[in-house]
Amino acid sequence: MADQRAIEKLAANQHGVFSATQVREAGFNRHAVQRKLASSRWVQLDYRVFGVASAPSTWERQMWVAILSRPTASVGGRSAAYMHGLRGFAQGRPVIVVPGSSNARSEVARVIRAEHYPELKAVNVAGFPVTSVAETIVCLASELGPGHLESVFDDALLAHKLDLHDVGAILEREIGRRRRGIVRVRNLFEEKGEDAPTLDASYLEGMLEQLINRGPLPVWDREHPVLLSGRRSRVDLFIPDWQLVVEVDGRSWHARTDAFELDRERDNQLASRGIQVLRFTFRMLKEDPDACFEIILATGHARSVEAGVERA
Repeated sequence: MADQRAIEKLAANQHGVFSATQVREAGFNRHAVQRKLASSRWVQLDYRVFGVASAPSTWERQMWVAILSRPTASVGGRSAAYMHGLRGFAQGRPVIVVPGSSNARSEVARVIRAEHYPELKAVNVAGFPVTSVAETIVCLASELGPGHLESVFDDALLAHKLDLHDVGAILEREIGRRRRGIVRVRNLFEEKGEDAPTLDASYLEGMLEQLINRGPLPVWDREHPVLLSGRRSRVDLFIPDWQLVVEVDGRSWHARTDAFELDRERDNQLASRGIQVLRFTFRMLKEDPDACFEIILATGHARSVEAGVERA
């Protein structure tokens, strides 16, 4: 006998959506389903998914459609990052992770196939099965640029959403596998560890020298002296025409977090004088110096245009 209350409970917990399997388990046969559809009380949202017709069309509803369209699936990728509250991610097209043998085609979601799906750690977020923060960041490593990935990694650590032990466990699991982006994650893991070394200043100076010689820049000054809060200090690179400071940080991650407040104080004081600060880490310079240089050029161009408008 069909149990309408069971479906109503599922719909309440799944934003008005339920799967064909759940419908059968509630006692609805094919004819009963057809009657519901014919009466317009239910609608078919995907091959294996139905929904209450009156339920609002929300992102969460679409996410449930994507999850229930497969026998086994978890929210993953950018969708998981959004659900975990990682900075810089919006709702967007739903992304799900499924076993490697599953079909990757979907009308409602981007599908990521994972050969190691049974080993993935998933957690419950607002009722959804979602890949853990560590699994999510490892997944994103194949599509984010080095600077973006490091920013996400750092933000998650600072917000206490990411545990380095979880990352280490995944890295151990992935030994011997050729997973895209895993080398970047391993480098970040080693850099953020308690025993990560602080890089030699002369080595960083050499990296900065290589960076600024990648193309033409206005006149610049290395180790430029500044007076901040009555104290003499220096910035790594100053470009007067653009009123732009470039800083390179080779401190260990833990040292950087300890100096976070001081760095922001320096940046704010420089900003009050109309000077913008760009900060690059060792990882950014090593993995994608071209992107770092392009950021300097783009920022300088934008400041030139802005200054021209102000003068006009």
